[in-house]
Formats: sequence, C-alpha cells, structure tokens
Amino acid sequence: MPSDTRFDKLSDGNYHEWKIYMQALLTHRGVFEVVNGTETRPGGSNNHKKIHDFERKQQEARTEIILNVTPPQLAHCRDADPKTIWDNLQNVHCSCGRSTVIALCRRFHRLRLEHSETMSAYVAHVRHIAFLLEEADVLIADEDLITAITSSHTLKPSA
Repeated sequence: MPSDTRFDKLSDGNYHEWKIYMQALLTHRGVFEVVNGTETRPGGSNNHKKIHDFERKQQEARTEIILNVTPPQLAHCRDADPKTIWDNLQNVHCSCGRSTVIALCRRFHRLRLEHSETMSAYVAHVRHIAFLLEEADVLIADEDLITAITSSHTLKPSA
C-alpha cells in the first residue's frame, strides 16, 4: 500500500528531517523493526508463516523507502534488505566528520535575525541548526540555544 502521508522525498539536503518522517511512517506501518534490525528473519522452513510474514514486512519497508526517495538516491536502494538500504542511506548522508561539525558550529554561532525575518522563523532556524549538531553527536545546552536566540545584533525593536 503506497504512503498516504506527505513529506519531502529524500534528496541530498534533507536526510535528517526525512529520517524522522520515514521512521514515523515505517513505525505506523508496523515494519520499522525489520529496518532497524530489532526483528530478524526467524528460523525454520521457508514455507512457515513466520517467514512469509517477515518477508512481507521487508518488502513493504523496502517499497516505502524507495517510494520516498528522489531518483538520484535510488542507487543506494538496490539491496533487497531494507535494513541494508537504511544503513546505506545513513552512511551516505551522515557526514559527521570534524570539518562538518566545525562548519555547523560556526553556522550556529553566527546566526543573526534578519530584518525581514520573524522571531518565530528565526527561533525555528536556530533550533534546526542545533538539531543538525545534535545529529552529529554535538550536545547543545539550553543556555547555548538561549544565547543564540537572544544575542542577535539585529533584533527588531518591539512595536
């Protein structure tokens, strides 16, 4: 059954957001366990109902993942095992090297409220960069978030 939930397909720049939506969709469909590896192929004959149920879950998970990626991402989705596909996508899109972390930290500390930007949009932008840092295993303290939000040099005067 195709996905009736709408979110952007995986592209080169939205992996971390896509992963959250995709995990929710696969959990809703009852197949995320075969993707994250907590449910593995049961032992026994290939004709056993447990084997058929597991393979059906694998096929459904693989289908959902493939239907929610852009064409350039299909090269990472060729395996029959959805766990392998999931791991491939993570390996390709989760660049958590030192230079990536440094660049994200610089971005975070240089954030400034633009004159045309609303405060709620600015706070969302700060939280998004903090989210990307946390995905790279960099902990962001609440105090750092507050400092980033309140230290903008271009804060609008209240009307």
